[in-house]
Amino acid sequence: MLRAFCAILILGGLAIAGLGVYSYWTARQGERQAQEQWEGQLTKRPQAPPRAHRGDTIARLSIERLDSHWVVIEGAEKEELQRSPAT
Repeated sequence: MLRAFCAILILGGLAIAGLGVYSYWTARQGERQAQEQWEGQLTKRPQAPPRAHRGDTIARLSIERLDSHWVVIEGAEKEELQRSPAT
């Protein structure tokens, strides 16, 4: 009985360690793919992007897990802050 219990504990530990290795491996693969995508976008990007002026929208920020979508606005004056995502 004790031998079977020890075998179950060892197999459980190996399964948990295997799950940790798999999780680490898939995370590294995802990071590598994201890095390759970013580098590809940098090569396709124009050399001199247009300069944003105060009050211009410059980006869209989305966090799907929080179901949140915002537009980023250039500037820190009262008019821009009233249009900012924090309000």
